[in-house]
Amino acid sequence: MSPVLEIVKVNAAEAYLNDKSSFSPAATLLAKAPGHIATYHGVEVQESQYAYVVNVWESLAHHEALVADKEAYSKLEKEFGGIATGIVYLNHATFNADPFTALNAPTTEFALWTLKEGADSKVFQEKVN
Repeated sequence: MSPVLEIVKVNAAEAYLNDKSSFSPAATLLAKAPGHIATYHGVEVQESQYAYVVNVWESLAHHEALVADKEAYSKLEKEFGGIATGIVYLNHATFNADPFTALNAPTTEFALWTLKEGADSKVFQEKVN
């Protein structure tokens, strides 16, 4: 089964923009979560008021379990508050190819497509694959 990526775009806090290591406490908490594989983060190139956090999970259920764990998630939210002033969006994605090549690159681009109501997702997948 392919890993699930949790892709979060946030309004970056000044503390994070000035010091990327301010993410370390949140990363440490994430690393302890069952099913967590890796975390990547960085500032958007074109609009530097935004940052991205990408968490790689063994499954969506593992991320959902972290969110359901009130104690652990409360601690994570507290640490996350120091690096972000708000969430712009949070999406989950799986890929047909290994995502780590892109995630380990110096720059990674995310493109989001929303299907129109009634569109067949299988037809869409055939076109982009």
